[in-house]
Amino acid sequence: MPTSYQNAFIELAPTPDGGWVAVGQMAEPIIGEHPNPLSAWMHKVSAEGETEWERLDTVLWHPVSGSVNYTGGVTVLPSGTIVACGYNNQYLPAARSYGWLIKVDARGCIEAGCNPVSTVQVPAEPTEWKIYPNPAFDVLNIELEGVQPADVEIIDSFGKVVLKKAGLSGLATLDISGLPAGGYFVRLMSEGRAWVGKVVKALN
Repeated sequence: MPTSYQNAFIELAPTPDGGWVAVGQMAEPIIGEHPNPLSAWMHKVSAEGETEWERLDTVLWHPVSGSVNYTGGVTVLPSGTIVACGYNNQYLPAARSYGWLIKVDARGCIEAGCNPVSTVQVPAEPTEWKIYPNPAFDVLNIELEGVQPADVEIIDSFGKVVLKKAGLSGLATLDISGLPAGGYFVRLMSEGRAWVGKVVKALN
């Protein structure tokens, strides 16, 4: 994947299951004319070094300056719960900094059972699907080809499902006018398999 000099892990901590969790920050790719966020980055690997999940989190999104987040440290509790802290630099409308704290369970979820989207393995074709427009304003089209009726979820940067539709097929249209501007994951689930894409909700 494309990288940036800003991408870095700053701390590594062991987990009760014998694995490790690393935290840092990642500059996400620029989409269209919208600013890219520097997101807090959390990455979990097993005792064998295999990726189990990862998540990117942002706070205080601004449509011009985006969101600039730095992770300061991480601790892992005996239960497997992971707590990370850091700070956010806000440049508009005035320069300020804010501290933040995030707590996730051993599976990387803020809410139990969220199933972090990064654990999904993308299967080979022939299944195809398209998301457009991207960035989107009020309406998001999802075009399904070779997919049985599918369930679709829109997930925010905190791992929370903010919109869900079931039994979609062909060309589906989702009303996203009520969602705040920012980056979202789109998760498609059909016949026990899942695919994940990314979309930006633009500011009207």
